[in-house]
Amino acid sequence: MKVVGNSKTFWVATGPEGSHQYELRTIFENIPLPLSWPCEVNFHEALAYCHYKAEVDNSKLKYRLLTEAEFVSLTPADNDPVLQKRSYRNIKGQSDIEKEYKENFNFIWSSPKNVDSLLLGNTWHWLTDQFNPLDNFSVNSLYDDFSTPCFDGKHQMIKGGSFISCGHEASKWARFHFRPHFYQHAGFRIAASLDGSPDNGAKLLLKTKEYVHQKRENILDQMEKNPEWWKAVEQPLELSNDEMKSLLEQTESRVLTYMKELDGQSPMGLAHDPKTTVLKQTLKFLTNLQLIFR
Repeated sequence: MKVVGNSKTFWVATGPEGSHQYELRTIFENIPLPLSWPCEVNFHEALAYCHYKAEVDNSKLKYRLLTEAEFVSLTPADNDPVLQKRSYRNIKGQSDIEKEYKENFNFIWSSPKNVDSLLLGNTWHWLTDQFNPLDNFSVNSLYDDFSTPCFDGKHQMIKGGSFISCGHEASKWARFHFRPHFYQHAGFRIAASLDGSPDNGAKLLLKTKEYVHQKRENILDQMEKNPEWWKAVEQPLELSNDEMKSLLEQTESRVLTYMKELDGQSPMGLAHDPKTTVLKQTLKFLTNLQLIFR
């Protein structure tokens, strides 16, 4: 197996090259690889396992991840854990919550449990769908940048919440998303379409594997031009290459100038006194810069 990036953060090869013998790297020592332990993965690794299993099984079926529609159909609506009036406190000697409720979120348990049975809580589920707007979706002009910047085909749907997530995400109706290379206490379930479909109608906004640099344009302006603006590849996330280069050069120049001036300055007055300090103006600039790169 070829080592890519920082993969060896988690494991250590112990056998001859090509033998695929590994140990798990823990905080204090390396231990024999516990193959029965739950494995939390990113989207790419989950997809790779589907391809691997299809090859090992020599199956004509195309193994894949669940779609959002399939996940929703598997979770009952009449017993949604988030919509119940109950406490999820688990204080030693005061609660038998682990006996009363099987969902595992909000640190009811401090790790995944019953990994082969729970859909809600425990671990997030990576889904085939890319994050997308539901029918009749609309943008509130006072909060236009929460969901919409992520309708870009570069964020995968995750559902179900996890043991370490706030309980409100462990709902049939909650929708969340992350970049596919992130590790988010997430696992997956495998499905297969009898008709051979590779995605069973999952919503994919961006089907090309080619990188397209996104252009920065105000969301409300896009909506005025085209009601279905979110279907376009160019989303309002990033500056152009030239704009990014110019901003970095300006930032570098201002920081260097400030540091040179600071070296020659004597101790100044109170930080919040505009007459005796330049910190307020500098911090305002750095704060605006953070907002640009957030």
